[in-house]
Amino acid sequence: MIKQQFLWIAVQAILLVPILGASQPDLLRNVINEGVSIRAIGMGNAYCAIAEEGLGFCYNPAGLARLGQGVQVQQDLVHNTLAVQSFYLSPFGVASVFKKDPKNDQDNHVEMTYCGVAKASKIGIDWGVSYKTIQNTSGGISVSGWSADAGVLCHISPSIQLGVVARDFCQKTVDISPSLAVGLAMFGSKGSWDISTDWIYQQEDQESPYRIVGHVGTEYCVAEGLTLRGGYFYNTLTVGASAQILFLMVDYVSVFPQVNTAMGQERIQMIGFRLGGDRRPTR
Repeated sequence: MIKQQFLWIAVQAILLVPILGASQPDLLRNVINEGVSIRAIGMGNAYCAIAEEGLGFCYNPAGLARLGQGVQVQQDLVHNTLAVQSFYLSPFGVASVFKKDPKNDQDNHVEMTYCGVAKASKIGIDWGVSYKTIQNTSGGISVSGWSADAGVLCHISPSIQLGVVARDFCQKTVDISPSLAVGLAMFGSKGSWDISTDWIYQQEDQESPYRIVGHVGTEYCVAEGLTLRGGYFYNTLTVGASAQILFLMVDYVSVFPQVNTAMGQERIQMIGFRLGGDRRPTR
């Protein structure tokens, strides 16, 4: 079993080397392709094969099938660039997202509302769909529209999951190209650790050709109620943690962009709070 785990990690690393250094898309594509969950960002946004907690359905709507119920809020601590609220009652979930450009917040920001529903399968293949309304303000000009995602989450074994998501396959009046995300995640015994990789086939802008962008992340439960995580994507390093404090789960992430990205060049820190729902749903 240990040899198989090391082999799996080595294969993922080899596949990701050529594509981890891709450039960052613009702000709207950043929100749609990368999502907004603090836990997911802490794992380098390699999350479509995990899709847990209240914002996991922004990465893969099939994650709502076995989630439970709860509420979640998140806030950027330094630049006030991100504010998120979500409520989920499996198999349904809604989320409100506001994200702005830290370099030009008045003229460039995105407001989105997600609504998702999912269905669990007895054979271990869950599916889900999400509908999102979008208001994108760029250069002081606002454009409103909507798009839809569809995803599946395959529980291959108690330790391996596969996620596939077609993003923005149906849309209206939004300047975003459809993309396809495929993710693979491996889990340790009793949810003590996980390693996840995503490959996203997407355009960085309307003039660029489609290319594959890679994400990689991991997290480890160091003690009861305390989890550490890290990830890498778009030349950006991320580190984060979650801690259980009384009845709340507190999430934190710090983002270290190495190039000029839509997230800005300075380090970004975000904090979030979760109430309800299991950290590691039954597989």
